[in-house]
Amino acid sequence: MGNRSLNQLVKILIVCGMVAGCFFSCIILREMGMEVDRLSVERCGSHVLTCFAVGLGLLFVAGAMVIAVTLLQMMRSLDQDPFVMKNVRALRRMGFVALGMAACCLLLLLLPANTIMAQLVGAAVGMCGLFSLVLAQVFERAVACKQENDLTV
Repeated sequence: MGNRSLNQLVKILIVCGMVAGCFFSCIILREMGMEVDRLSVERCGSHVLTCFAVGLGLLFVAGAMVIAVTLLQMMRSLDQDPFVMKNVRALRRMGFVALGMAACCLLLLLLPANTIMAQLVGAAVGMCGLFSLVLAQVFERAVACKQENDLTV
């Protein structure tokens, strides 16, 4: 499998993941919203917790979309030169977004209907965020070395 076909496969998988993620997120948010709504009315007498839970869920989905779009943009640079500052900024952005998504999962601890799955997903996404930030530093160093070598004749 060549670089082009691998590149196309990854792009297709990212788009399919985005579509499937949106579909399943709608189902999960609806189910979670109904459960939290029931508990919210029992404990608080209002729908405050429901709005909080659905808001966190929407932030998580928005973060996943930002990461997917950023990955697609980074994939374009693989044919030319991937070691550019634009990719360093993209990796940093993905890292901080992933850490924000992990924080959303941790905030679910405040809800009466939190699940261990949300905490596991939060931990995994947080690790991916840290990995992305470390990779951004590696790319930044590679860009600096490349620029230094480009100046050497």
